[in-house]
Amino acid sequence: MGEIVEILRSEIGVGKPILTSEILRAYEDTARSSVFEKIEASLQAGDLARFDRGVYYIPESSIVPGLNMPLNPESVLRKKYIRDGAEVYGFRSGLTLLNDRGVSNQVPAVLEITTNRSPRRVYSVKPIGGYREILLRKPRVLVCAGNVIELEFLDALGLVDSRTLNPNEYEALMKMLNSCNRRILFDAAQNYPTRTMINLMRIEAERAVPA
Repeated sequence: MGEIVEILRSEIGVGKPILTSEILRAYEDTARSSVFEKIEASLQAGDLARFDRGVYYIPESSIVPGLNMPLNPESVLRKKYIRDGAEVYGFRSGLTLLNDRGVSNQVPAVLEITTNRSPRRVYSVKPIGGYREILLRKPRVLVCAGNVIELEFLDALGLVDSRTLNPNEYEALMKMLNSCNRRILFDAAQNYPTRTMINLMRIEAERAVPA
């Protein structure tokens, strides 16, 4: 096993997405051409595998002799656009978020991700993991671990009218709200459309009325 794979195994692990940028950082004092030669040699030796352009992984053996476990596409999407360890820079948004949280039972064909890593306001990337389309969206507020819960709620709130939700959907929306820090929530809401703020004030007013 080559030196490059030993380093990546130690720093990232087996069966996990490895981005080209991470490999280059591990060899920041080495010429890029030499790094790519090391990558190619590891690919040829079977010590490293390519998932897609710019995404590699160290193969993990399966229970079937001679076969390796494929890399999970969701882990690639998560690392590229949502989070890496404690660092958070995006979240699943739009109808995907509503379905994930139980605020809607509609299953979206398009995966939407709001991420700091979107190069434009709306940007389409190559579909992976069975999705017909994947859209990246620039956030209205920079996403981080300290506000992602609140931004998810505001995103959901901008897509629904709480008055038209059935009891289960409304309860799911309230569960999201109950996880939010109110100060962070209202500070972030200033950057959202007026409709979102109106919906937020309406929900807060509803909560204030005794049952």
